[in-house]
Amino acid sequence: MFESFLAYKSGRWLRLAAVLVVVAIVSYGWQDLPVDRNGGTPVGYALGTIAAILMVWLTWLGRRKRNYHSNFGSVLGWTSAHVYLGSALIVIATLHTGFQFGSNVHTLAYVLMLVVCLSGLYGVWVYSRYPYKITGNSKGKMRNALFEDLKEEDRQIGRLSARLEDEDNKVIRGALERTEFGRTYLDQLMAKDRSKVQIPGRGLCDNKDMQGLADHLVAQLQASQSPARSEALQGILSRLGQRALILGRIREDVRLVAILKVWLFVHVPVAFAALAALAAHIFSVFVYW
Repeated sequence: MFESFLAYKSGRWLRLAAVLVVVAIVSYGWQDLPVDRNGGTPVGYALGTIAAILMVWLTWLGRRKRNYHSNFGSVLGWTSAHVYLGSALIVIATLHTGFQFGSNVHTLAYVLMLVVCLSGLYGVWVYSRYPYKITGNSKGKMRNALFEDLKEEDRQIGRLSARLEDEDNKVIRGALERTEFGRTYLDQLMAKDRSKVQIPGRGLCDNKDMQGLADHLVAQLQASQSPARSEALQGILSRLGQRALILGRIREDVRLVAILKVWLFVHVPVAFAALAALAAHIFSVFVYW
């Protein structure tokens, strides 16, 4: 039976995170101080210590949960801990600050920590949603299978285009070769189709969704006087429609997978930046305060 990392062991890590949050809030609220609450009080130091330990431990957990050969706990369990303790860290670190912020390394460490945690929560959201979208888009097929379908369409189009004149054959084969799936990561995120087709007398034209080639072939079909040529063109146009559908599924698969991973480009590097800022924060506290 499938068990989600969010419900791992009946919410073991959720309960632990909830206890930490409640203890932190109660401790923060029960302070009887002659000054405003801040990170320099006994409770502030305790919360800061817990937050610092969590930040270091969660960074290590990020490494551990990708080590599938380790026997030290399960990947599912560590992922659950990563999510819930990371969420608890937001509350604990915020209470540690005493809601006192400024243009300094202390606030920088807090902001970077917040970015890491929020990007992690975004990652939880996309991983709970987009795998189903990927499966629905591809109709249960892996991307390699979609490319095999595309190759089969290309073979059939090539067989039909071989019955045409060399100029027509060159246009069609050139369009197939110039099919694009996203040169840049931004193109992949936007499912941008930059495919081109070289049309005689017009030069290199846009061929989004194979439309540029299809329009050219329709014009050729309307002007055709040969039944054999017309039959071949009609067959190619039919195949181009199917090819466009497959291309659409491949591009959508690429887009969804790119969205699934994009948060990591923020989460991972900012996590290390947050650790560096944390070290500077601790050093400045014990040296200059």
